[in-house]
Amino acid sequence: ISGSCAIFVFIEVFVMKGLCSTFFFFYSSGPSTGTLQKVIGLLGGLGWPSTVTVYETINRVANERLGGTNTAQILMNSVNLGVIMPMIEREDWESTGRYLGEQAQILEKAGPDFVMMPCNTPHRCAPDIEDHLSVPFIHIADSVGRAIQNEGVPKVLLLGSKYTMQLPFY
Repeated sequence: ISGSCAIFVFIEVFVMKGLCSTFFFFYSSGPSTGTLQKVIGLLGGLGWPSTVTVYETINRVANERLGGTNTAQILMNSVNLGVIMPMIEREDWESTGRYLGEQAQILEKAGPDFVMMPCNTPHRCAPDIEDHLSVPFIHIADSVGRAIQNEGVPKVLLLGSKYTMQLPFY
């Protein structure tokens, strides 16, 4: 199973069980307008299949919750994985973090209310990304961990790339 499929499985399970509250807290399901309250900043492209899956899932859930033709308001910076993969392979997390932080800053200039990144491995650089932002950065491990605790799941299977499996945040 590829990393993007594993992310898809996580997202689908959490959406089906209603556990994506961290990602979907920004929706208003008011009876009259069904308007979105927040703008999502998506730092994507770091495994474009996972970016597509997250983009599609957020919009599907937004439409299911808000009805009609409503979708999520998403701003995206699709980062070239080919730029950071050599840094990751060298385990040059300082350069990776600086680059992703700069890319997050570019995204932030467009005006999102928060930034999220649908790829596990680059979350190793979350502190560096957060240092470049003035808006909140949603860490994938915090979101998944909170959902697992809320559901009372005692054991979890994590499928990921060799880099994700070696990182300490899960």
